[in-house]
Amino acid sequence: MSETILKVNNIHKSYTTGKESFEALRGVSLSLEQGEMLAVMGSSGSGKSTLLHILGAMDAADEGKIWLNGELRKDYGTEPAATRIRAEQIGFIFQDFNLIQDLTVEENVALPLMLAGEKNRVIWEKTDQMLEKVGILDKKKNAVTELSGGQRQRVAIARALITEPKLLLADEPTGNLDYNTSIEIMQLFLELQQEKDHSIIIVTHDAMVAAYTDRILFLHDGLVRDEYRCQKNGNDMDRIVDKFKMLSLKNTSEVSDMCHKTEEPIYVTKNGYDDMVIMSMESYESTMRQAAMYRDIELSEKQIEAGQTRDARTALREIQQKL
Repeated sequence: MSETILKVNNIHKSYTTGKESFEALRGVSLSLEQGEMLAVMGSSGSGKSTLLHILGAMDAADEGKIWLNGELRKDYGTEPAATRIRAEQIGFIFQDFNLIQDLTVEENVALPLMLAGEKNRVIWEKTDQMLEKVGILDKKKNAVTELSGGQRQRVAIARALITEPKLLLADEPTGNLDYNTSIEIMQLFLELQQEKDHSIIIVTHDAMVAAYTDRILFLHDGLVRDEYRCQKNGNDMDRIVDKFKMLSLKNTSEVSDMCHKTEEPIYVTKNGYDDMVIMSMESYESTMRQAAMYRDIELSEKQIEAGQTRDARTALREIQQKL
């Protein structure tokens, strides 16, 4: 039986600006097993960044419980315990890399060990090991400004791993990378998961990235609205896109009223919240066409990035003309 590395129950978080209050998380619960890679998907404002900050002990929840390595941590997100948790048990990987420009590659990676007061011999041995693992040992004396985006993200991953944390948190780790480099980075995540049994949470909006994980949670309006476990059979990306698109469907009485007034046939289905949705057949068919076009556009854009420009550009223009 696998060990539960992280468990959160009924997490709430609100922010107040002036007289207005906004509830970013409204009762989120999740668990992460040892060696599991979990994706969190959601549109802008869904609460995924707030959730990642709380899981990373960078912010405290207003309500709820968090267990780390089987221990209930009432001080999670509260200083000084939060600093120890971040330094000793969690590795962070950011979309914009968050590297220090004035330091070399090896100095950026070694920094967490320096701050922990580790011996010099151990620091540089571990740094070389990590840089070799992520494939950029030959760049260790370079300034980070001399590296490509993919190389910088590899430096960031090496830095996150240097303290040997059990939990890795990645915020849009491929957001600033092209398609081919994104695949390379996700392959690296898979290797880390398989070789070292790392537990990883990735926040992303990219279905291709999510398809590399074991499981996806779909966040909307501060709640986990749906879940999908990847089958690794080649159909995951399409199913992820479908579920992500379904989050936009709203259960509204206005649609039902309109259908009854016009005596229009209605279609009853479920959305990403597992709520019943009543809509006209015309609206349902339109939604399904939009979802199919979304997948086609995504595929065409990836073909363009991969250099398959002529056919992909033609297909993309044809699809966009239909929208």
